[in-house]
Amino acid sequence: MTIDGLAGKSIIVTAGGNGIGLATARALVENGARVAIVDISADAVAAAVAELGSDKAIGITADVGSLPDVDSYFDECIDRFGRVDALFNNAGITAPRVPLADLDLTAAAKLLDVNIMGTVRGMQRMIAHARDHGQGGTILNTSSGTALQGAPNTGFYSATKAAIISLTKTVAIEAAEYGIRVNTILPGPTETPTLLAAPEERKAFFLSTVPLGRFGKPTEVAGLAAWLLSDQSSYCTAGVFAVDGGSSA
Repeated sequence: MTIDGLAGKSIIVTAGGNGIGLATARALVENGARVAIVDISADAVAAAVAELGSDKAIGITADVGSLPDVDSYFDECIDRFGRVDALFNNAGITAPRVPLADLDLTAAAKLLDVNIMGTVRGMQRMIAHARDHGQGGTILNTSSGTALQGAPNTGFYSATKAAIISLTKTVAIEAAEYGIRVNTILPGPTETPTLLAAPEERKAFFLSTVPLGRFGKPTEVAGLAAWLLSDQSSYCTAGVFAVDGGSSA
């Protein structure tokens, strides 16, 4: 795919070792950007850098649920590339599928750490960097279609994703004066390693919710993500973009 307005940009992609993150990193590099791939898996990071080329990508093993790790990957990207132009806050985790009454609060705390606090700290660092250097910037967050509707047995996960939508809209207003745009994407059932590893009955259920009758491909989400991270989307901010085959209709 060809997307203008990415050449020369330095972009952080969290959960960039596979799935939507890796597909987006590929699209960014293909269009001239330099990418810092952040992932909790050292093997996935190494494989991604080997594929994309060490002249175009750096790999950073980090847990976005650890605030010191967030600071570390930001600092490392700045040290290597000199600046950060955009952040794709793509990392997130799920929890065991249980009713809220049976939710393990330790698992809930981890969801908060990764899905919300990691996203918040990433946005804080991006805003401070862009503001302090007078350069503007772009933030893209990953939410989920489950944030828009009731989701039995995944209620707390869905709540963390709904919080990302709210944060996106608020931060888009707050950061606009610094030339920073903030948007969020809502992927539907997509052929990521997590979905492909799910039990067949679970995959069948997901498929039944998609009007287009098929799962999405990571490249289909990546195309929109890369565009939103580019200058082509320069008038888009506070946007909530579903890429879900109609499952949130």
